[in-house]
Amino acid sequence: MSNNTQNKDLSLWERINQDQALMNRLHRVVAVGVLILVLLWLFFPIFWALETALKTRAVTVQSPPVFWGFDVQWQNFIQVWTETALPTYIFNGLLIATVTTILSLLIGVPHAYAISMYQSRIGDASLLLVTVTRIIPPITILVPIYFIFSSLGLINTKIAIIIAQTAFLEPFAVWIVKGSFDGKSSSLIDSARTDGCTKFQAFYKIMVPVSLPGIMSAATITWLLSWTTFLSVFLLATGPKAQTVPVGVFALAQDTFTPWNLISAAAIIGAIPSLVLVSVFQKYIIRGLVEQ
Repeated sequence: MSNNTQNKDLSLWERINQDQALMNRLHRVVAVGVLILVLLWLFFPIFWALETALKTRAVTVQSPPVFWGFDVQWQNFIQVWTETALPTYIFNGLLIATVTTILSLLIGVPHAYAISMYQSRIGDASLLLVTVTRIIPPITILVPIYFIFSSLGLINTKIAIIIAQTAFLEPFAVWIVKGSFDGKSSSLIDSARTDGCTKFQAFYKIMVPVSLPGIMSAATITWLLSWTTFLSVFLLATGPKAQTVPVGVFALAQDTFTPWNLISAAAIIGAIPSLVLVSVFQKYIIRGLVEQ
């Protein structure tokens, strides 16, 4: 009888384990299914843009949409590169994003260091100001900036866009870099001062190198934000001379007969620098966000 009871207990535990294993498999199937749906939702616009870029204009406006069976038009990429101002837009975007990133870091890294390492009322007020500037809608500041730059004759110049974007993105760089500095011990500075370093030497010889991943993260994200900025460029640049890819692609859509195939081709070409940057520096982006 004892053996029968033990067998029943074993059988019960086996059924419980089987049910648990079945539930685990079911959970994995559901999780994988949800992940696949999310990936499809995320990548479908990219697929749609690439497919549209390979169609003729006539095919792009057909209803219902045509997903296959059309003649692939690789020359759309050549056409949008040679017949529009896309090369100028890309050059402007690369220049503006790079200079904006450099200026944001040159100002933002010492700013973040001062807030993080030297607690004071001025530092607290500065941190509050940084937080507020990240909350205020950009359009509320861009309108007066437009009139100021207009009075100075800086409308449709790259320097106006660089100044405006630096003003908006420097607080963001401060926010990221400060998180990196906050994780460092002040004993590093004390040791450097004991060894004869000035405060400035302790900053750029000790704190900057050990906080380099956070600074690289700030640089990468700042560059990406500048590259994709639309509103400031749209307001301050009135022609291809200073316009960047987002505004240039938008300008293509203002034609009477919208060439959706060329717009999609331009958008894909314009996304290449961002994709390359994210691929190369993705670990810095993730690390910088995790440190916040």
